[in-house]
Amino acid sequence: MKTKLFSVALLFILSFFSTGVMSQTVKGKVYGVIGESKEFIDGATVVFTGTNIGTLTDEKGFFELENTDNYKSITVSMIGYESDTIEITSGKLIFVHLRSNLTTEQIEVEENRNSKFTGKEIIPTESLTLGEFKKAPSCDLAGCFGSSVTVESKTTDAIFKLKELKILGLDGQYSQILFDGIPIFSGLNAKYGMGSIPGSMLAAINISKGTNSVLQGAESMSGIINVIPRDFNSSEKVFLNLYMNDMLERQINLNTAHKFENWSTILSGHLTGEAMRMDYNRDGFLDAPLVYRNMIYNKWTYDSPAGNFKFELAGKYNSETKTGGEQSFNESSDKWSDDVYGQVIDFKIYDLYSKAGRTFENGDEIKFFAGFSRHDNNSYLGTLEYIATQNIFWTSGFYSWKINSDAKLNSGLSYRFDHLTENITMSESKIRSLLPKYENKEHFPGIFSELDYTNILKNLSLLAGVRVDFHNQYGTVVTPRGLLRYQLAENTLLRGSLGTAFRVPKVLIENMNVLSGSKDLLIANNLNPDKLVNFGITLTQDIKFDFIDGTLNLDFYRSDFSSRVISIYDREPGKVFVENLEGNSYSNVFQAEINVQTPLNFSFTGAYKFTDFILDHKGIKKNEPYVPKHQLVATISYATDENDFLVDLTTNWFGKRPLPSTKFNPPKYQYADFSEPYAVVNLQATKVWEMLEIYAGLENIFDVEQKNPIIAADDPFGPYFDTSFVYGPTTGREFYVGIRYKILR
Repeated sequence: MKTKLFSVALLFILSFFSTGVMSQTVKGKVYGVIGESKEFIDGATVVFTGTNIGTLTDEKGFFELENTDNYKSITVSMIGYESDTIEITSGKLIFVHLRSNLTTEQIEVEENRNSKFTGKEIIPTESLTLGEFKKAPSCDLAGCFGSSVTVESKTTDAIFKLKELKILGLDGQYSQILFDGIPIFSGLNAKYGMGSIPGSMLAAINISKGTNSVLQGAESMSGIINVIPRDFNSSEKVFLNLYMNDMLERQINLNTAHKFENWSTILSGHLTGEAMRMDYNRDGFLDAPLVYRNMIYNKWTYDSPAGNFKFELAGKYNSETKTGGEQSFNESSDKWSDDVYGQVIDFKIYDLYSKAGRTFENGDEIKFFAGFSRHDNNSYLGTLEYIATQNIFWTSGFYSWKINSDAKLNSGLSYRFDHLTENITMSESKIRSLLPKYENKEHFPGIFSELDYTNILKNLSLLAGVRVDFHNQYGTVVTPRGLLRYQLAENTLLRGSLGTAFRVPKVLIENMNVLSGSKDLLIANNLNPDKLVNFGITLTQDIKFDFIDGTLNLDFYRSDFSSRVISIYDREPGKVFVENLEGNSYSNVFQAEINVQTPLNFSFTGAYKFTDFILDHKGIKKNEPYVPKHQLVATISYATDENDFLVDLTTNWFGKRPLPSTKFNPPKYQYADFSEPYAVVNLQATKVWEMLEIYAGLENIFDVEQKNPIIAADDPFGPYFDTSFVYGPTTGREFYVGIRYKILR
């Protein structure tokens, strides 16, 4: 019988009251857990304590015993898990959670179908795990959030289909993306590098809203997306994923993991081949860019025999070329031409990072982190050429003092260097108000301290920290943050957060979709950094009723900008103004989400989000463009008893989005002030064998597509051409098929 991967961070034992002296039926479910993620245990032994009277759990972890002698407790055991004894105090369903005691050499990687959850830690964290990534093709990082209402993966331009990851309604630049906990995925990487992280190389994605820990810096304004790549412990010996869609785009993903005494390693590779040239909407432009991409990632991990020291070293290389524009565009003959419009992006990313940690006998810890990223970008955008290089270096180290069994103090130092050089060459027929070169060097050392106290009062925990950064351009930046966690009842948890954030805008990168069109970009002098205060509150209620097991989460977050760089699209025709906010800007976000697991082989996730995002600038108050007030997400998953056939159906519904004014355009290029609501429905079916999986699916089943996503597509060199006016799907229905093959350890 297969042994499954479980390594427990938290163990819950639920007791229920029972009465009566007559025979009663004892029913329950047995889970193994990893963090807050859990999976049914098949074949666990359940006996009345001190007897041989018992049974085994089935594939769904369910057991049933007739208690004819009125026994008071049951004992649950399974090879690879610590046994547990639970008192029988009710006739209701008993939930049992077992702790894994396997070593990593004994582990076989399996995916949990109930693989999206919100943890119980003081920082509310939504986690997407291996099983979640398999419910859709998840071809790259941006494609991993189809079932998440917390993160919106929004397309920002109609040529290259570049995406941003939005949290709390705020644009993607306000989200801090960490790769394996290292903050080097920003700027050019965040704009272009989503494809450099294929979903098949990921073990998990952890999402936290608002401001939280100060350890990774002050830049997380709307939240943190921590992308966790697979390592030896979370990978099969060999994993191969082959994918192709109906536009004949092909992808190959390969992972292989090995262990050498105290060292372990994983090697991941990715290759994307170009799709066919397609123009289903007949606007003269390619429906999807032609993409050629390759990526390689290698990570080495050392664990000392004593278990008190760990070292990690990893590197990643990515090379990508994208070609878009008119269907007949050929780079070699049409570049700088005024006859055929096209765009080409060619970039390379080099990443290197390391982590080290030592635990002492008294419980103290010391940790060091370092990361470097270089991005070389050469982009031709129809009427201009953009050549840029960005070098990012970040390092941090801290000492963790164990004050007592419930409290620790983390204090340390950090340093960040960010050097961005941008060169622009413009077509003689399209001169804009841009300089030929932009260069910015940021370097800022910092100090920080954070107290983590899990029981400062009964049922109350505290995480409070402050960091002070010394920025070479903006002086001293103080960032205080605090979080509280209060256990209202056994299954009810209340958490709150309050903190500030600070970041320096990358103006050209964040307005790249404007450079792709015909509008002139006018950048004001003396732009200020972005600053905000964020407040949040989260209520988590566990649902445990008969055969239903689930969680309800209710969130409210408010973000108030005290300083913000904004882009104004509708002040003058043909111009976009980038300037400091003169007024205020704030967002209020309410979110409700329920996750339910049933004994009928179905699981359900439903979520609703309300966003009120206001921009009040120079006395003009309006809704933030492209942010819908209402959004619904629902996912229904089904698995057979043998878990050999899986079906996943996901629906994303978006309400009306406020749109930038097009009043200066000719009537045929004008749009309404609000988009129409729309829904995107995706379906995937997977057939599973021991070493092989075949999956097939339809994305956007009902062929919902934004009409005319490119303004003035019939006049790409004219004054009204605009590729940034994207509020909905820019491609229609897509069919795909794929194969996953694995060799287990």
